[in-house]
Amino acid sequence: MEIQNLVEEFVLEDAELRHDIAIPGYLGKTTHVMIFQDKEANTYYWVTGCFPTEFTEGKVYNIKAKLDRTRGNRLSFVRIIKNDIKTNPKSEQPDAEDVLLGLSDY
Repeated sequence: MEIQNLVEEFVLEDAELRHDIAIPGYLGKTTHVMIFQDKEANTYYWVTGCFPTEFTEGKVYNIKAKLDRTRGNRLSFVRIIKNDIKTNPKSEQPDAEDVLLGLSDY
């Protein structure tokens, strides 16, 4: 019998953080359950023991994560995807040679 890996790399675009549920635990440790919802009203959840300060309830994010569909759309290893050059041309770093020759500002 072959064991299949049911966890896949996943990119979730325009996902709203609907809820950040803090669950107090043993010795003051808190677990956060983050509930995300995409444009098609699909829900995903992420359980984390660290306090994710970069996430705010009600805001929309593009995230990259590992998705386990067998556990009800559970996310792990969640990271925010930064704006890429196509969507935000000002984020592009100038070429070092152009800066040295005065052809571009740093």
